[in-house]
Amino acid sequence: MIGRSQLKRRLAAGLAAVAITALLLPAFSEAQGVDTVVSVKQDPIPVYATPNDGTSSTTVPAKGLPWKIRASKNDYYLVNISGKDHWVDAMSVHANHAVSATCLRQSAGTTIAADLGASTDHCK
Repeated sequence: MIGRSQLKRRLAAGLAAVAITALLLPAFSEAQGVDTVVSVKQDPIPVYATPNDGTSSTTVPAKGLPWKIRASKNDYYLVNISGKDHWVDAMSVHANHAVSATCLRQSAGTTIAADLGASTDHCK
């Protein structure tokens, strides 16, 4: 049988663990909200001088992944590789994008099958 003082210690330790988790969780969720290139399909990767250029100016080794996507234009991403900004073709990399969905359409104030998340009724 567990004594009262031992039960209080276990409860205090459990509450402390929950408090620490609650403090650290926002830091992790903020880091995931950034668009990044997480891997490349070939190494070295072809890079481009501009997002409008169809021919690669050179190739660079894929070092320091993940890369933060600084801009996006014409299916190219501007990333910083080894201290230099380069445009990479979006089709030659795997990117992690932060997305959010909202429910925009409802029929007569109720969820219909065509609504995003209708199967789990996310559109309330």
